[in-house]
Amino acid sequence: MTEPSAETIAYMETVLQRYIDNPPEAPEHGEAYKSPYWDMVRELKDDCFMASLAGYLAIPILQKVLAGRGYALTALGYESDPMGMDRVIEELERAWDAVKLGMQEAPLGAAVRMARRHPLRFRTNRLSVIYQKFLNIAYYLQRMREDDYIALPVVRLGQMLGVSPMCITDFRKFATNEGFLRLEAKACYSKGGGIATKFRFACGVGDGEELIGTFLLPPAFEIETPPSSPKA
Repeated sequence: MTEPSAETIAYMETVLQRYIDNPPEAPEHGEAYKSPYWDMVRELKDDCFMASLAGYLAIPILQKVLAGRGYALTALGYESDPMGMDRVIEELERAWDAVKLGMQEAPLGAAVRMARRHPLRFRTNRLSVIYQKFLNIAYYLQRMREDDYIALPVVRLGQMLGVSPMCITDFRKFATNEGFLRLEAKACYSKGGGIATKFRFACGVGDGEELIGTFLLPPAFEIETPPSSPKA
């Protein structure tokens, strides 16, 4: 694995020191599912290198950075915990893998990052590699949004993928025709603003490792759940 740059290490040192000096309070009522260090993890994931790592790779780097400043991982508010190191590793790793967005990161940008880090292969009649990238972005965006709709803005996605907005419009049509996307609501614009076109993305594992669109399949068709992203 590539080692973090000096810039990444300096950024981590700043963030970690701040949370050591000012430990976070317990989550508010209704947010008990959150680790106290949820926001710290989000800040650390604003660094592109750290955002690309799974928890089991990120935690040892945090340990190394803290050790360089004379701290153990338990300095993050776990010194008095009887389980000490075991507790902090378990909670930080769980939080790291649960947090999808950096503090300053938009969902679309995070989906692009995850698509680059863990690309999946979709069964399609189209040869375009960029279309495969588009499907990956839509897939990861839907994973973050869970049961909610997703938006696939043609201008922004075109800039990210290096193609024209018209090309993204075509990709959305292709994905709909192949059963990956389903239109939920058409765009609506007015002088005061507007609402983007809403989609849902769905796929499953076919008779190989490729993922196939499921919106066009008959209801009785049984299909496996798409695999989780690999750890590396």
